[in-house]
Amino acid sequence: MIEIGVDVGGTFTDIVCKNGNETLHVAKVPTTRPEPSQGVLQAIEPLCQEWGISTQQIQRFIHGTTVATNAVLEQRGPLTGLIATEGFKDILELGRQMRTTVYSVRLKPEVPEFLAPGRFRVEVPERVSAQGEIITPMDEAVLMQEVATLIKSGVESIAVCFLFSFLNPTHERRAAKLIQETYPNIYVSISSEVNPTFREYERTVVTTLDAYIKPVVDTYLSDLEVGLEQRGVSSKLQIMQSRGGFL
Repeated sequence: MIEIGVDVGGTFTDIVCKNGNETLHVAKVPTTRPEPSQGVLQAIEPLCQEWGISTQQIQRFIHGTTVATNAVLEQRGPLTGLIATEGFKDILELGRQMRTTVYSVRLKPEVPEFLAPGRFRVEVPERVSAQGEIITPMDEAVLMQEVATLIKSGVESIAVCFLFSFLNPTHERRAAKLIQETYPNIYVSISSEVNPTFREYERTVVTTLDAYIKPVVDTYLSDLEVGLEQRGVSSKLQIMQSRGGFL
């Protein structure tokens, strides 16, 4: 059983090949920026020839990468919009009201304000109670009007985070369906799927982060999957998770 493991870093890409119980083969190649998938694809065929195996023999291809992390650290994600319950669009900026310099007259933001700046945050009339009951039905006309405004502003990805949606995701799911039907090329993340947990700030920031990195990661993995298939690798591309294990 031939297994390939690839780890893409900022400078080098490390490749490990395991052929049953035989000795491991290892290689290190330069990471190709800004398209790191190309470095992996360019290295696979010559390395397989060097190790005496064919790409068709690869039965497992596991990949670990910092592409998503780097996109956040370098702030290279696309313009991202946030749709929130009416009156709650600034949760992302307010954070938890925990300040490390409470007596400073010049406060610096301690929240990731680059994710969805104020001009890319909108509100929609809708409300779900703390018990998960729908108090105010979502105004779909306002929703689509605000979505159109965001897209005209250049937004490529949208996070939807409604109050208490982790108890009742009906409005978020409906919003995502309407957006995707009208704008199929726009990426959408909803909090009830990304992080359906208690506490509004944490849920909002995680969902917006997901929307921020989704286009970057999607493009990267799509290019890698297509490239591997073109090179005869039929095994499923498996991705390492930061918390351990792989998908």
